[in-house]
Amino acid sequence: MSFTLSHRWKVNEVRRFSVSGKITGNALTMNWGKPIRSAPRRDREFQFVGAERVLAVDEKGKVSRAELTVERMSENGKSLYDAGTVITAGPAGFAIGNQPVPAGVSTLLSYITRLPVSGLSDRNYEAIVGSKAARSAGESWPVNRAAIAALGAEDGYDVKPENITGSVQLSSPDVNADEAELCANATLTKVGGVLSGMKLLDGTMSTRFSYKFTQTPQGAEPLSWSQHSTD
Repeated sequence: MSFTLSHRWKVNEVRRFSVSGKITGNALTMNWGKPIRSAPRRDREFQFVGAERVLAVDEKGKVSRAELTVERMSENGKSLYDAGTVITAGPAGFAIGNQPVPAGVSTLLSYITRLPVSGLSDRNYEAIVGSKAARSAGESWPVNRAAIAALGAEDGYDVKPENITGSVQLSSPDVNADEAELCANATLTKVGGVLSGMKLLDGTMSTRFSYKFTQTPQGAEPLSWSQHSTD
């Protein structure tokens, strides 16, 4: 079986997924392009486990609004929201009820919903984790380092492909099932650039994500995502 990451979403479609990551580095606070103070080297670890339900789609089947139901969401080991918290996401940003989430949480959610685990993502992640060759359960292959560097540049990061490592693995919990799980990880070192007013001097970023989907033969209709937890 081979697979594609393209998919026409439907209203009320649900997918459960997990994402974890870590950002480490020195930073320099910028103001109008000028450095004003240095920040000590610090770590920012995060985790999200939950479900995304589609609220609205556009004419191309891309998700325009969705709601995220939290099972676990934490940063640096501290829980951000209780299980069952519902966060709406759309063009206006992220909110709980009528209240926007704090800026730091919004930044974290923006990152999560740009990954291929989310229907809200408008990125071509098939270039990063996809495979032109048919793959069987248990096989793994490297991520596309050049594609990761290019997407990082869109977000303000500066990293060279040779400073990127990562792999993708296709696995199946049941050899008789059509369902498979895609797991990917990537680590970026010597990361620079400017992000949210902070100039990264020497950063390291790592991300892991996983989700399950129904396999389809090459050339068939796009994937139908399953609704199973990946944690």
